[in-house]
Amino acid sequence: MIVSGTSIEGRIRRVVGALCLALATGAPTPSGAQVPPNPADTLRAALDRSRALEDSAALAEAENAYGLLHWNQARYDSAVAHLQEARSIWTALNDSVGLGRVNNNLGAAHYQWGNLEPALESFLRALSVRRALGDDRGVSLVLSNMGLTFRDWGLFERAREAMQEAVATGDQAGDPFVRGYARNNLGLVLLAMGDLAGARAAFQESLVIYETPDPRITPAQARSGWGLNTHGLARVHLAEGDARRTVTILEELFGGSPEDARTGRQAQALVDLGLAYQATGATDRAVRILELALELSREAGQRTLTLDALDGLSRVHQVRGEPVAALAYLRRHESLRDSLVTQSGALQIAALEQRAEAERQADHIGRCRVPAGEARMKAKVALQPRHAVRHSDHEQTEDNYDRAADDVGFVAVLQQQLAKQSGARTKCNEHRAEAEHEQSAQYGRTDSAAVIGARAHGVRRLAGDVRDVRRD
Repeated sequence: MIVSGTSIEGRIRRVVGALCLALATGAPTPSGAQVPPNPADTLRAALDRSRALEDSAALAEAENAYGLLHWNQARYDSAVAHLQEARSIWTALNDSVGLGRVNNNLGAAHYQWGNLEPALESFLRALSVRRALGDDRGVSLVLSNMGLTFRDWGLFERAREAMQEAVATGDQAGDPFVRGYARNNLGLVLLAMGDLAGARAAFQESLVIYETPDPRITPAQARSGWGLNTHGLARVHLAEGDARRTVTILEELFGGSPEDARTGRQAQALVDLGLAYQATGATDRAVRILELALELSREAGQRTLTLDALDGLSRVHQVRGEPVAALAYLRRHESLRDSLVTQSGALQIAALEQRAEAERQADHIGRCRVPAGEARMKAKVALQPRHAVRHSDHEQTEDNYDRAADDVGFVAVLQQQLAKQSGARTKCNEHRAEAEHEQSAQYGRTDSAAVIGARAHGVRRLAGDVRDVRRD
């Protein structure tokens, strides 16, 4: 990996030093045992210590780490606030390595929050920086994140291209975590495109990588990789019509008690389990599970998962012969979908790519002109405490889908490929036509207007002359 300015070792020493000064030991209990410090308390102390020492680099590291803590606890507004602070400091310091990391992390936070446009914008910035650094590992991670963003926009071919490059670049980097991550996300894209054989192969390859002992893969990452790929294979079985096998696998992932799920990151598995229950005829349980998925996704602010839960509830109620409820959920689904994707995905992406390229060129010119001393003076502004959105802190909860929030924003997840800048303008209309065609022809997380219209027509026919249905 090529780094600029401060070495990786120097970064680690700086932030670890701040943390050690902030930590001291945990408070003793009446029995004399030490209570482990709360991670949020530790990071707040590190922030205060970094400001007191006027150490901009350590402050940026602490802001980034605090943002990832909030991200891992599904508090995306707070995550974005802290990550933006880190980005401001690293921008002032002219720190390319830090900017590559924090832009990927910001993209991951926005993606989980359901804000696709700012997510893609951040991923594009991260990709530009990491390509310039020759950071194959980082490039693979960002491309994986961008691939899922393309998928959610309904641009499946671009998603597949991004994921194929992510796999190739990850293999070149040789990092097992990145190689497994890229293949898992490739499986998700191929599943959305209806390539079940390809999806199964990708999930199985990823599973083998995560299960192979390697000191570069932590036990938490290995467990997460196993859960994610097992879930992916269950989704393949569901798409193939083997709903009973899907139920068996997902119930095992939940320890036999899916009703006890308590985190937003379990919502996607609950949606799939609810649809599997419906396919086996257990529609009462399907409704309960999908309502739980809806509740958890809304509590966590994960709007793309809320979209899936609303779609599942509409389908189940239609099967149950309950057209009023089916139409109500369908309208809520349509309203939320329109709030997430308000324009043609291809046009938005082309505009974002052009903006990212303009910023990259302006940044390059600026770096040539701004002396290092002036950059350091600018960074001191960031040492002043700023108001950020913060919720009351609480301990993290763990589940089978809890991805460790590492230095590069391992998302949930999050995934795409940078379109060639020279062809962005000329291919804009072509991409738009491709998007509209794919959205109406293939299954994806975000239904097209054509699919929504067709389903709404079917529900209304079932309902007869239903007029008194409220919009949520």
